[in-house]
Amino acid sequence: MVTHLMATCWAAFRIYDTAVFKSNFNQVIVYGACDGLQILSEYWDRRFWAELAGLIINIVAMLISGYLTWKMFQLFGWQTFKRVGASLVINRVYRLVLVLSVVIQLSFFFMVTTVSLWIDQLVNSPIGDLATFRKLYLATSAITLILLIPWLATGWFGVRRELSSSGVTFLIERSGRRVSKGL
Repeated sequence: MVTHLMATCWAAFRIYDTAVFKSNFNQVIVYGACDGLQILSEYWDRRFWAELAGLIINIVAMLISGYLTWKMFQLFGWQTFKRVGASLVINRVYRLVLVLSVVIQLSFFFMVTTVSLWIDQLVNSPIGDLATFRKLYLATSAITLILLIPWLATGWFGVRRELSSSGVTFLIERSGRRVSKGL
């Protein structure tokens, strides 16, 4: 559901960003360099309608996903714990574990995407040619990708299986990284 919300916000932002870009383009190119000659008149309309269609699809998908999530939550929520005889405290802990699992999975996705885009920029763009420590950047990015899986797996298994040593290792490494970023 959160990813649907993020995709919908991004689609709405794309419409706004295109409008700003069109305004800047018209000001600098059309009414500046081209003296009022419209060179992309149909492009802007087509792009707007394509982005609007994407936004509408994202909104519909988000609403359907929200409805199905709500129904599943009602169906599998408290009834499951009632049948087993679990208390309200256990229900809250279980929900916390589920939230942490989702956050770990999203962290994996965003970290892999970010590091992969950075590697792509280093290898396939002019900025990579200008980078002084290109080999170091590539090596540290590769190490990050390699160590990401065991680190996130440690946190996931530590919480899921109530392994205190794995959970503490995951949390110490995570808090250590936050401290080092702040310096």
